[in-house]
Amino acid sequence: MAELAALKAMTVPELQEKWQAIFGERAPNASRGNLELR
Repeated sequence: MAELAALKAMTVPELQEKWQAIFGERAPNASRGNLELR
């Protein structure tokens, strides 16, 4: 749960890096809402 809460404090570039680390590819959509939801 703490990791989910930390997403709100991340910048969009940080969210994109997190996405790449998890999925091994660039995020298909760079909008903050999309990155947080997934």
